[in-house]
Amino acid sequence: MPMPFFVYMLRCSDGLFYTGHTDDLEVRVAQHHTGHFPDCFTLRRRPLELVWSSEFPSRIEALEAERKIKGWSRKKKEVLIASDWVKVSVLASRARVLRVLRDAAEPLLGTNGTEAEMTVSKNSVRPEEDRRSVSKDNAQPPFLTYMLRCGDGSYYVGHTDELEQKFAQHQAGTADDYTTTRQPVALAWSMPFLSRDAAFAAERRLKGWSRAKREALIAGDQNLTAQLQSGAPISRMAAAATGDEVQINRPVIVLVRPQLGENIGKAARAMLNFGLNEIRLVAPRDGWPNPSAGPAAAGANMVLEQAQVFETLAEAVADCAHVYATTVRKRGVSKPVVTPEQAAQAIHRDPGRSALVFGPERSGLDSDDVALARAILTVPINPEFASLNLAQAVILCAYEWSKGITLAQPTAEEILPPAPQEELDGMIGQLVTMLEPTEYFKPDSRSDVTMRTLRGILTKPGWNRLEIRTLRGVLSSLRLGPRRSKDTA
Repeated sequence: MPMPFFVYMLRCSDGLFYTGHTDDLEVRVAQHHTGHFPDCFTLRRRPLELVWSSEFPSRIEALEAERKIKGWSRKKKEVLIASDWVKVSVLASRARVLRVLRDAAEPLLGTNGTEAEMTVSKNSVRPEEDRRSVSKDNAQPPFLTYMLRCGDGSYYVGHTDELEQKFAQHQAGTADDYTTTRQPVALAWSMPFLSRDAAFAAERRLKGWSRAKREALIAGDQNLTAQLQSGAPISRMAAAATGDEVQINRPVIVLVRPQLGENIGKAARAMLNFGLNEIRLVAPRDGWPNPSAGPAAAGANMVLEQAQVFETLAEAVADCAHVYATTVRKRGVSKPVVTPEQAAQAIHRDPGRSALVFGPERSGLDSDDVALARAILTVPINPEFASLNLAQAVILCAYEWSKGITLAQPTAEEILPPAPQEELDGMIGQLVTMLEPTEYFKPDSRSDVTMRTLRGILTKPGWNRLEIRTLRGVLSSLRLGPRRSKDTA
């Protein structure tokens, strides 16, 4: 009789769920209970409770069910624990996985743990009253950072104070962001934080991580989890966005009489890309808040939510010791003129708050506005077409400022190392064996030179193991020649 495999779910002491699979459920639960796995998600979340398990005929089916459940929302997991198959059928993303779960045998364990630390009920499900008390006692912190796996295999990272509602928007394609055109999406990971700043800092870190590192976090890498929980800095980029980790002189962005909400949103997006999050608005034409700003911000809602509104520019920069007026014209005012790079260096160097002031989209700052500044900031630009839109001007200045901190590099695919020399020699030998019958190396007097040239060409790219195997497969296919179809057999 084939050995059964189990998928199981543990409720941790912080209210989160852990899902896994095993061929010996009783032993595995005991291992979690004793902290047997040093890198497991459950190690620092004890005591634990087995709340659900099901038997599967093979490891492959158990692993598939585990992966599906890990992508489910908290609500979906809770209705599975409650064995509410009607709700599960509504929430399940694939009917096949639901069918496997529904047909699975009843859990095999009875109550056999130390009751004060870990209890396993008859059906691996707590009574309804007990579940409510656990939910209440382990109330989640108000902010969560989350990661979605999109339909194209990419990942989306965000933060929210309403994960269930936000995830529903992503699933419905109404979030109006990166996930809208990458359906379907699955919740792959989430973590609670006590403040929005902490959740946002974790989001920024995750966005700078490689795909391999994100997948390790999803798989429960305890070191990465602890790194996010502790707020350990991944780069000074996160410090620039939150101000929590390193003291950095961040300039205030001041928009004077902005005309369009879309441009305010785009400016906020440009700011947050480079670690700035404080925006001040002086007499916005259409008032504030502006419903057009949010969609244009493309997720930089934190900047918009903290925006301050002032009646005059003088009030907006009252607490700033260094004020830079951005303009392409001096407007008859005798003031120092600096480039964005020079202004950024001074902001990092000089004590006191700094402000970068931008004028209305149509006309820019007027002479009275410029008169309030300590210096004029001008971008070197084509004199025959000196026209930048508001967001472009903001991003130029924000980028120059960000060069004074360590940016998180964009996610890059990890490059495999070159293959060992013996594997490369094997491919070259295979090619030589195929070429010799064609008299490619004739005349004999030139064969050594031809061989060295060929080896030099094939050695230069630094093929990795996967590429070597692929090329050898191509050579083998060419050696076999065209395959005869079944019709001509």
